[in-house]
Amino acid sequence: YYAEPVERVWKALTDPKELAKWFLPAEPESGGFKAVPGHRFRWTTKNPFGPGHCEVEEVRENERMSFKITHEPGMLVSFVTWSVRPE
Repeated sequence: YYAEPVERVWKALTDPKELAKWFLPAEPESGGFKAVPGHRFRWTTKNPFGPGHCEVEEVRENERMSFKITHEPGMLVSFVTWSVRPE
């Protein structure tokens, strides 16, 4: 729970600069992060799974965003969905 309006939380999820501060930065040379279905980019991470090749799958403004992450080198695939709603 965040004591912020839905619009503020949504901005933290979808603005590339804000997202990089609290989650992961997207590599600029990969096109950076864009909250657009079908957009592909790469996240820089030093986790055990390595960098993530990502694709935005769903965006419903101020409600929901989901994306697929394929990690190297083992090519583990993760699906992430963030849902936003007022409390």
